[in-house]
Amino acid sequence: MRVQLRPSRPEDFAALADLVDGGPAYRVRSITALLDGEVVGVGGLIYRPNGEVWASMALREGARRYRTLVHRCGRAGMRLIKQSGARCVYAKAQAGNAAAERWLERFGFRRHAGDIFVWRRDAADHR
Repeated sequence: MRVQLRPSRPEDFAALADLVDGGPAYRVRSITALLDGEVVGVGGLIYRPNGEVWASMALREGARRYRTLVHRCGRAGMRLIKQSGARCVYAKAQAGNAAAERWLERFGFRRHAGDIFVWRRDAADHR
C-alpha cells in the first residue's frame, strides 16, 4: 500500500463525485489522498461567501480502515489551517461517529454547538 498526498486538482473532485456532489460549491484549498495511485479522498478548507472558513474531508468508505492514511490527512489539513492565517475554522463531525468527534478534538477543535466544532488560532496550542 502506497499513500500519497498532493495538492488537489479539478479532476480529483470528479473522481469523488459521489462523495462531493461533483465538485466544490465554494472556493477551496485542498489536498488529495491517493492509495496506490487511486484517488480515495479530498480534504482541506472551504471558504464560504459569508467569510466563514470550514474544514472538510471526504474519504471513500474503504479508505477509513487505513489509520495511517486518515491521520496523515488530518495532519496535512491542520498544516493547511495554520498556513491559511484563518483565525477561526469550523468543522462538522460526521453524524453518529464518536471517533470523528475525538479526532477533531485531538487536532484542537472544540465543540461549538451540536455536532459543529471550532478551531481558534488564539486558543491553539502546539497541535
